[in-house]
Amino acid sequence: MVKRQYRHLLYADQFHSDNKNRKVNTMKRLIIYSICLIAILQNSYASKVHQDTLILKMPNGVMIEQLVHYRAPGDVKVFDKFQTYLSTFLEQFKKLETDAINDQQPMRIEFNNIVKHFTSKEYSISFEDYKPKTKITLVDTNNLHHINQRIHLLVLSNNSKYNHYKARVHFSDMSQLNKLLDYDFEKINNELAASFKEEEYKFLKRKPFSSWIKVNDKSETTLEYNQIPEHPTDVIQLSAGTGLQSIKSVWLGSFHARMTLILPRKMVDKHSFTFGYQWLYNFTSPSEKNINEFIDVGYAFNFSDSPSKDKWAGIDIGFLIKRRGDFFDNNTFRLGLYTNLNKSVTVGPQMYFNDFFKNVYPGVNINIAIL
Repeated sequence: MVKRQYRHLLYADQFHSDNKNRKVNTMKRLIIYSICLIAILQNSYASKVHQDTLILKMPNGVMIEQLVHYRAPGDVKVFDKFQTYLSTFLEQFKKLETDAINDQQPMRIEFNNIVKHFTSKEYSISFEDYKPKTKITLVDTNNLHHINQRIHLLVLSNNSKYNHYKARVHFSDMSQLNKLLDYDFEKINNELAASFKEEEYKFLKRKPFSSWIKVNDKSETTLEYNQIPEHPTDVIQLSAGTGLQSIKSVWLGSFHARMTLILPRKMVDKHSFTFGYQWLYNFTSPSEKNINEFIDVGYAFNFSDSPSKDKWAGIDIGFLIKRRGDFFDNNTFRLGLYTNLNKSVTVGPQMYFNDFFKNVYPGVNINIAIL
């Protein structure tokens, strides 16, 4: 009797120990999965591309094209940076002791703040011949006319991966640039932010635009006109493809069909919502060939702001709806992360489990779109 009770206690201890080990292993897998998610998001980061332009017509005849990426009214408050960059350029330009800027030869000047680390201050100035274009825009409805005809072009920029800055200054002589420092750019910032808070301008956070702004001698601004080019609309995309999945140290072939709703913003596809159906082929046994079928839903976000370079990262969850063979358990779910290597190939880790995170095991998914 004592031996039997001892044996039951031993089995109970072993059962609790096994459960504890399973929970620890599940937590380890979840931690690894979270690390994979962070890595995918980190690799999906893209340098900021400015889709919008604030065009300031200054009272001294200079025209400033300030590039921004507008999502909220505070994003237009960038002219304090402009003043800092311009002041730094003029300070560095004096050191050159050059007469390269004159009325006879139009020049394009590039001033770049080279960012190597937080304490580094390194600059480059380059000159090249420039052929200015004459651009005349007439807008009857706003009684607005605009003539862009200056001699020289100054481009202010930096090479920071996480804080890109770029502005173009059209001017005729250096005295105009020095005069710009006399204007109150903090006041210009605040007035523009207040203008963009108005209800009629809220739609601009979804569309690329160029705003023409007139500045008077008191640094007061008048928002004259918003020019909005054609932009893509929401689309539903149908696709199909094949792939490979590594599950339980076994490579399985797959075929999938998907329907994706893509929502653009600022001329760039930004959000996608996907519904898919997948057939997983398990031909590891010569005597038995099983095809298991999953349905899945997913969401992806494009971290790039460039129309020419996508950086998608997404998450999806699937459910086994047709089980054949014993490779998968009943009520099998899967949770997956993925990133796009290019327009056709996606890769990422997966986690399979049944019921609520029971019997968790990892997988790797490679998909290739063929349609």
